[in-house]
Amino acid sequence: WVVMVGSCQGLLAAQLVLYSFDGAGGNETGFSSSIHADHAIVGDITRGNGLGVSSASNAFSARSWSTGDLDGNDYFGFSISPDVGFQLSLSAFEIDERRSGSGIREWTVRTSLDGFASDLSGGPLSVPDNTDTRLDQRLVFGGGAYSGITEELDFRIYGYDAESSAGTWRIDNVELFGQITAVPEPASWLAGVGMGLLA
Repeated sequence: WVVMVGSCQGLLAAQLVLYSFDGAGGNETGFSSSIHADHAIVGDITRGNGLGVSSASNAFSARSWSTGDLDGNDYFGFSISPDVGFQLSLSAFEIDERRSGSGIREWTVRTSLDGFASDLSGGPLSVPDNTDTRLDQRLVFGGGAYSGITEELDFRIYGYDAESSAGTWRIDNVELFGQITAVPEPASWLAGVGMGLLA
């Protein structure tokens, strides 16, 4: 099942991954994707080792978020890689999220492409001081760095600046959009085929 969501940088974008957490208690060690595209290998979503589990119906939740700056061990994470002979070109990332009354006030997404050094959005996203569920929080992949990926790519959704370490943060409907296409044949191989046809 594929959801078309428009285009980005000239590419028609499809839903590559969805973690919907239907039936989840929120406190599972990990949770598998509900949907993933053909030729995509997708890992379970898990927590970094700085976090504790927390219950939340039909979501994935954690407690013990950093009350200060970003802590490299406090994240929800998952991985995606293409089958051999295929490549990923990513266009957008999207989640629903909700904090408890003393939960996080900042979050961001980083990837293994640069060793989790920079924010996907260009900076952290502020969370209002309420317990509303914020739907369809979307980050767009800029430039060409996320095109033509043939290796495993790890995502980490970091939360921090919590009002208390007892505060919780939950996520739902984690989605990744883009394309998976066959890796083009090398130009030299194609040229050789062409010469063979002319012989």
